[in-house]
Amino acid sequence: MIKIKTEQKDLVELIKKDKKEKAKKYIANSYYNYKPKPSGDFEIDVADTNGIIRTIKIKNDVIVYINYFKLLVNQKIEYLLSKEPTMKAKINYTIMTIMDMLKILMLNASLDGTAWLHFYVEDNTLDWVIIKDSEIIPIFDKKKKNIITIIRYYDLDKDKIKVEIWDVDGVTNIILDKDKVVAEQETTHIQKDVIYNNAVIDTNNINFSFIPFIPFYNNKDKESDIVGIQELLDFYNEISGGFISNIYKFQEALTKLKGFSGDEEVLKETTRLMKKYSMVGIPEGGDIEPLTIEIPVEARKFMLELLKDAIFRIGRGYDADKIGDGNITNIVIKSRYFPLDNKANEVEAEEKKFFEKFVNCINLYYNSNYNAIIDNNRHQLFNESERLEDCIKAIDLVNAGLLSKETLITNIPWVTDVKKELRLIEGQNPPNVNTGQNLPNEEEAKNE
Repeated sequence: MIKIKTEQKDLVELIKKDKKEKAKKYIANSYYNYKPKPSGDFEIDVADTNGIIRTIKIKNDVIVYINYFKLLVNQKIEYLLSKEPTMKAKINYTIMTIMDMLKILMLNASLDGTAWLHFYVEDNTLDWVIIKDSEIIPIFDKKKKNIITIIRYYDLDKDKIKVEIWDVDGVTNIILDKDKVVAEQETTHIQKDVIYNNAVIDTNNINFSFIPFIPFYNNKDKESDIVGIQELLDFYNEISGGFISNIYKFQEALTKLKGFSGDEEVLKETTRLMKKYSMVGIPEGGDIEPLTIEIPVEARKFMLELLKDAIFRIGRGYDADKIGDGNITNIVIKSRYFPLDNKANEVEAEEKKFFEKFVNCINLYYNSNYNAIIDNNRHQLFNESERLEDCIKAIDLVNAGLLSKETLITNIPWVTDVKKELRLIEGQNPPNVNTGQNLPNEEEAKNE
C-alpha cells in the first residue's frame, strides 16, 4: 500500500536527513516572535551565509529591539486580506472562515517558505488544520511535479516520534522509540459514521480520492520573507541597541578628581557629599571638573536611516513614514506601494494555485461543483480629495456610455457597499416606468 519503505533504517535515516536539512530553514520564526527583555542577558539564534545557526548573546544593557521584520510580514498579509476577497462562487464555508485560513497559511508560509493544510473529517463534515512545514516531508513523482506521498513526523516526548505516511491508498502509523520501530498500523484516511434516525449505526473506513495535504508556498522559490534582510535587521538592532546602551551608561556624569586620595572609603564619602550637597571640599593642590562624553548621534542617525531604508527596499515593504514628506499625490503613493505590490503578486499567485486545489478537494469530497476562482481586494492608502476629483471628471464618461455607474461608485472613497449604494440612488431617483400595476390617470387621481 505505502510506497515508502517503513524499515527502521530507511525511515530513521530519512527523518534525520530532513531534520538536518531544515535546521537552517526556520530562523524567521525567531525574528518574527522575538520579544525584547527589559533587563538581563538574552539570546537570539541567527544563521550565517552558509546556513550554520549560531546563538548570539546580547548584553543586559541593550534594552531595545525594533521588529521591522514582523511589521513587513504583517503588512503584506493585511495588504492582501484586510478586505474580504471576491470569490466567483460561494462554497459551503463562510468568507470569514476562508479569510482566517488564508491569513494563517500566509503567515506560516512567510516565515517557513511553505505552509500545509491537512484535511480531516469530524461529524461527517470536512474540516482542516494548518501544519508547520517542519513536520512534513513531501515525496514527489519522477517529474518533481505531483506529490505522491506525504510523511508527517512529530515528537511525542523526548524519545518517541510519531510518523504518519500518507498516500492515496491509506495511512501507515508508526511509533519510533529511540530510533526503533515499536508500533506500526495501517489505517484508512477517515472513519465516516453511518447515521440512521440520529444515531450512529455503523462506521465506514474510507479513503479520500486525494492525498489530504495541500502546500501553500510563499513564492515560486519557496523562500521565507527573511531572505535578503536578515543581516540588515541584525545591524539595525545592534546599532540601535548600542545607542541606547551608551545613553544608559553615560546618563550619570563622570567627574575627574585631582589631588584626592585613592582610598576607596574617601572616594565613597566624596561621592556621598557631592550627591547630598552638590559640593565637596577640595584638598590643597586638588581640583575637580566634570567630564563630557560625546555620543556620535548624527552618525548613528544617518546609519539607522540608511539601514531602515534598505530593510524596506529589499524587504519590499511600504514605509508609512514616507507619507509625511508633503508629496502625497495618488501617483506618488501608488509608486511607493510598487515594491509591496510586487511581493504581494508573488504570494497571490501561489494563493490562487492553493485555492484551486483546496476547492477541488471540497468538490471531490462533497461531489459538488464549486468555482475555484478567488481575487484579493488589496488595501491601499490614497488621497481622497484627488480621487473624488477624478470621480467627478469621470461622470462625463458615464453619461457617454464609456463607463458603468457601478465602476464609478466603486472608486468613490466613501462607499463601502456598492450594491447598497446603487439601491439608495435608485430609491432617490425612481425611474419613470410602469411597474406592471395599473396607475390611476389624472382624472381618477383628482376624484380620489
